[in-house]
Amino acid sequence: MVLLDIVPKDGNNRNAIAEGAVKKMLKTEPAPFMSKRVAKLVTPGNIEDHMDWLADCDWIVEAVIERLDIKQDLYAKIAKVKKPGSVLSSKHVDYSTKGTDRRHGRRPSFPIS
Repeated sequence: MVLLDIVPKDGNNRNAIAEGAVKKMLKTEPAPFMSKRVAKLVTPGNIEDHMDWLADCDWIVEAVIERLDIKQDLYAKIAKVKKPGSVLSSKHVDYSTKGTDRRHGRRPSFPIS
């Protein structure tokens, strides 16, 4: 399992935001992980250096800010690396009527939750 986020503007650790998210999840109640051991299965990275990791994923969930331009850019990047048959889903609003659909690899394997 991978968790990709943006690269922070400051600092030397390009994965700091994703790493910080995992640490925060370990302290959250109710816990998003069934056990702390499961958190070790998450590999934190960033969307500038590690998009190729998505090529090995069967399910990709995007959860970015609700800005169409950002979503379209991310979908285009994902479409370049996702393997055939993998599922790309969104945790947010469906922008299918606003141009994020088939141009960016969106097919019936793109559920909105």
